[in-house]
Amino acid sequence: MVVVNSRVEADLIVGMLRSNGVPATVSADDAGGVQPPLQIGGVRVLVPHSDEGLARQLIAEAEAESEAET
Repeated sequence: MVVVNSRVEADLIVGMLRSNGVPATVSADDAGGVQPPLQIGGVRVLVPHSDEGLARQLIAEAEAESEAET
């Protein structure tokens, strides 16, 4: 659904999505977070296809809110 640069960022997004009722999970090829240098392809946040629209909307709103604060 979305690819970010770090597991921390992905975990924050997953937490925000879950707190809004959207099931989400992190997918990364980094040995369970033990080897962050292996995150060459980024870290993926996955949601069910049926929730993708809502998830994208929530992420866009969070990004807009963050930009307004800076």
